[in-house]
Amino acid sequence: QVIFGPTGHSSPFRVACVGLSVPVMGSAASKSHALVLHTDVQMHFKAANLKKEVAEMVKDWQEDGAPLGLSVDMFTSLVRLNANAELANKMFLAFDTDLNQKVDAFEVLSASVLLASGTIEDKMEALFAIFDFSGTGMLNFDEVDILLGSVCRGLSKVFGCPPPSDQDVVQASRQSFDCHNVPYDKTVTREQLKRWARHDVEAAAVLNAFHGARSLRELEDEFIQREEAQAAAFQELCSAEGGGLPEAQLEGLLASDALRHALGAPPDELLQALLQTMAGEGAASVGAARFVAGARAWNAFLALADHRGQGLLQPTCLPLLLWLHQTEERGSAPVELTGAELEKQLKAMGLATGAEISWSAWVTWCLKSASL
Repeated sequence: QVIFGPTGHSSPFRVACVGLSVPVMGSAASKSHALVLHTDVQMHFKAANLKKEVAEMVKDWQEDGAPLGLSVDMFTSLVRLNANAELANKMFLAFDTDLNQKVDAFEVLSASVLLASGTIEDKMEALFAIFDFSGTGMLNFDEVDILLGSVCRGLSKVFGCPPPSDQDVVQASRQSFDCHNVPYDKTVTREQLKRWARHDVEAAAVLNAFHGARSLRELEDEFIQREEAQAAAFQELCSAEGGGLPEAQLEGLLASDALRHALGAPPDELLQALLQTMAGEGAASVGAARFVAGARAWNAFLALADHRGQGLLQPTCLPLLLWLHQTEERGSAPVELTGAELEKQLKAMGLATGAEISWSAWVTWCLKSASL
């Protein structure tokens, strides 16, 4: 499963893009997302370069007459997997959800464009070119609807989540016209559609989520680098008077720009609350053991929330949170939790069934679990 975080369901575009039942995280207060990839199918799309492999795919598809339905052989050739039949078959089955031995070329190309390496600007240009059937630099309502629908369905199949409803896609298409006061029987220009995608808060949030998708290895490497920077900043402020364990005064930690940066530059109020949680209620200093455990828990939360740790995480994020928080060697991927296991874990954190997870509940539970 993929784990990612649109913030709520207020926007038809967001709903259309990510489906209604995917594991989500975030809240109205958090406008950034984390999307983590780990399956072979997802990683194959991520490994492609937009201006190289994907551009060649689109060119070949167009030169072959732009077929809408792709057989297994056509698909395998298009995604350059002739030498890896096993992965090609796995990818084909991901798209062939109706089991008719054909996959939708628009869905495959849309997913390829959005998940490849490249700039958001170039990705929007590439998508527009695929769906500009008349070649005029304009899209009518039906073309926009097909574009958004293909994006939504393609991504939902790559990530194994239920597809959006046709009504949600149509509503998203209407928004792209409405924001420019363009009647539905007219056309929008390339720049108008790109402007909507860039400046509509929800549309931009979804695009940024997929554009910034990271693999588990990338997430782990980032996690380790952050821990090293935090340890260095903490050590500079430590003292071990009387031969006791190292500790640092809260006042010094709060004033440390290096530590603030290593913790992801949270706002003042959040930073103070975080460090006080690490120190313990009423304590004026943070011991090394509590700092290490608290920082590790915070880093796991920070990896999935917005870039400054604000907002809430959906309970479906717990497998990835636990995977990141492991101190022993991690497995290759998070272990899924059953409904009963998830409920038990939330209860241990003092949360109700289905409740969103705050950083404070998570960090406090991690410190408690470590007997600190």
